[in-house]
Amino acid sequence: MKILATATMVTAAMMLATGCSSKKEEKKTPELSSVMEENITKDSVNKHITEWPEASKKATKFMMDKYGLPDGVTDETLVWTEVGPYARSVVYKEEIPHHFPREHTDVLEHTINYQAPTSDTVGQIWDFDGSVILDRTKGEMSARCDREEANILALNLAHEIVQGERSVEEARIEYGRQITAMLDGNPSYYTKTLVFSPADDKAGDPDHSIVDKLRKEGSGPMEAQEFDYE
Repeated sequence: MKILATATMVTAAMMLATGCSSKKEEKKTPELSSVMEENITKDSVNKHITEWPEASKKATKFMMDKYGLPDGVTDETLVWTEVGPYARSVVYKEEIPHHFPREHTDVLEHTINYQAPTSDTVGQIWDFDGSVILDRTKGEMSARCDREEANILALNLAHEIVQGERSVEEARIEYGRQITAMLDGNPSYYTKTLVFSPADDKAGDPDHSIVDKLRKEGSGPMEAQEFDYE
C-alpha cells in the first residue's frame, strides 16, 4: 500500500509539473494576433515586420513617424483608420510591381470616401493608373504606390479626370512630371495635400435588388439575360 501511495504521489507530481510546463510554454509562444491586438507598440510592430521587404519597412516607418501606431495588425498588413484625410491606410507585406510612372513596387495604400463616378469615367481612371481603385458599393477611391506623396497625387489627378478637367493622357503626363520634380527635391502642393474634399462615409451605392422582380416575373436563368433592370 505504501508503495502504491508513493507511486500515485509521484504520478500526480509529474502530471502537475507537465501541466505547469505546458502553461509556461503557452505563455512563451502566445498567438501573434492576441499580442498585437492587446499591445501594439513600436517595438512589436518592428519585430513583426522583420522579414518584410525593404519597401514595406520604409513605408511602415513613414506611417508610424507621421501618424503613430497602426490600429490593426495582421500577418500581411498594417492598418491605420481615419488618419489624415483618409478613411483607411494600409501597408502591405506583399510588393506589387508597378512601372508607371517609374519602376517601383506598390506597398502603401490610401483610401478616401468618394462618390462613384459614371461608368464611362471609371474606364478613364483605369486607363490613367491601374493602381487607382474605385469601389462603387462602399463609396471609396484608393491609390496604391510606394509613397504617400504619389498616392495623394494620383487621387488628385483621378479626381480631375472625373470632373472633366484633364484627359487621361494629360493626367498621365502630369503625374510623371510631378513625380520627377518630387524626386529632384521640388515637390508641389499636388503631392502634399488633396485639392478636393473627400465625401462623407455615406457615399456608397448599395445598388438595388432584382431577385424579387425576377421571381415575380417567373424568369428562369436564360430569360434573366433579357430582363429589364430599370
